[in-house]
Amino acid sequence: MNGEELINLANFLVGDNEDPFDDTSATDLIYLNQVREEVEAEEEWEFLKTQDRSLTTVAGYNWEDGYDLSALDYLLPTAQYPVLVDVIPYTAVPLAKRVLYKDTGLRFCIDYSEDKLYLLDAPDSGLVITLNFVKKTDDITKTTEPSWPKFHGRIAYKMAIAHLKSFDHDDVNTAKAGDLEKTEEKLMNSMKDMNSKMALANQDMSMTSDQDEVYVDSRVDVNSYRN
Repeated sequence: MNGEELINLANFLVGDNEDPFDDTSATDLIYLNQVREEVEAEEEWEFLKTQDRSLTTVAGYNWEDGYDLSALDYLLPTAQYPVLVDVIPYTAVPLAKRVLYKDTGLRFCIDYSEDKLYLLDAPDSGLVITLNFVKKTDDITKTTEPSWPKFHGRIAYKMAIAHLKSFDHDDVNTAKAGDLEKTEEKLMNSMKDMNSKMALANQDMSMTSDQDEVYVDSRVDVNSYRN
């Protein structure tokens, strides 16, 4: 559903011949996208995960030198294998502890305010950095829709619920908001169920995480990737 359709649905859900939202209003489109961001932040959605291999290690870079992520629409690292240098997995540490882990092997941190990735050792130059992450999505406009495969209507439900609770607060609208919340919760659960099925389908059934580590160790000498 595009922005116009979502706003029309939100108005329909509010009902009583009331149209509190306008698809020509920049403010209402901003609000629509705030609700979209709330939904996208609920959990690590499989359909927002992506991989990038455009960055390579740079000669002379160490724990103080950041790799620019601003062109990647980078939002959050995935829980599994967020960073690999060549085929070597790196482990995340908090940005606040970067100096404590400086010059230690196979660790990284991210400065989200600056869109920078820091590798806390000094790997050889020219190695491909593989990033697995949850991506930022484009704003919805009047004619464009969310990048999710389904359940766009949740945005409209959440907009209508918030309006009924906040702007026209009375017993009738509170009851109507409660009914919409039940439907929205069902949609949310269906969306999470779809996400779980996607996650299961994406699992590598060929080996466990421990076997992954043995496989990696059998292929490379980790120490050879540090200066």
